[in-house]
Amino acid sequence: MYKSLAMKHHPDRGGSNETMQQLNFEYELIINNPFFNFSGQSEGEKEAFIKFPEILEKIIGLDLVIEICGQWVWVSGNTFVHRKYLKECGFFFAPNKQVWYWRPIDYSSGNRKPLPMDEIRSIYGSDSVKSNPNPKIGTKEGVAV
Repeated sequence: MYKSLAMKHHPDRGGSNETMQQLNFEYELIINNPFFNFSGQSEGEKEAFIKFPEILEKIIGLDLVIEICGQWVWVSGNTFVHRKYLKECGFFFAPNKQVWYWRPIDYSSGNRKPLPMDEIRSIYGSDSVKSNPNPKIGTKEGVAV
């Protein structure tokens, strides 16, 4: 629910700072509430719940295609100029797909044969995140660092 609301109300996507701050405040209340029940969830599910906003916030200003499939974040487009920054943010490059991905720690693929992106989308669903390009993120005045 948080991911959906964050994508809808993020200032880079036309939302207001005030609404996003309120959403983040309430999100923190839920996460820090000792009665919030994480039992039955894997470490990866807990990490994804907590880290998704942080990961998206780091890359949403890049002029890239951002897609969420299940618990994984896939990044494509002109990634070459941002490769060092993506690596610093915890993304890995999938050479067979020619895309970058982030996944929770214990969410590794059990497939020995890589699945094409269309098949991944059909299995796990897909949500696109519209980014608002800001060339200063991950670059030094538009030049890759």
